[in-house]
Amino acid sequence: MDSVIVALVCWVAVIVFCGMLAVGIIEYDSSRMKASQALDPVTPAELAELAFPEVGVLEELMCTICLDVVAPTQFARKLSCGHAFHAGCISSWWKCRLQSSHGKVSCPSCRTVAV
Repeated sequence: MDSVIVALVCWVAVIVFCGMLAVGIIEYDSSRMKASQALDPVTPAELAELAFPEVGVLEELMCTICLDVVAPTQFARKLSCGHAFHAGCISSWWKCRLQSSHGKVSCPSCRTVAV
């Protein structure tokens, strides 16, 4: 009988802990949303018009989208955070994210919001 009570107390403790963890996650997420909403709103059309500077040959550049090395004959595009990708990879990724993220697009490597 004592082992049943101990097991029940343990389960209640786990449930309480999970509930507290969920509340903390929700509060953290809502504070992040408020901070991101403080930025100037940019429409998806404006984001689609952003031009990434093309860079030429980069030594040992790995595109983290397709996980392939950018060859000297291929073009790369560099985001404002400094990460660079195959021009075709980042363009396709950017268009896909624009449609699904309500105009907030971030770097696929570091998640810095592109403005």
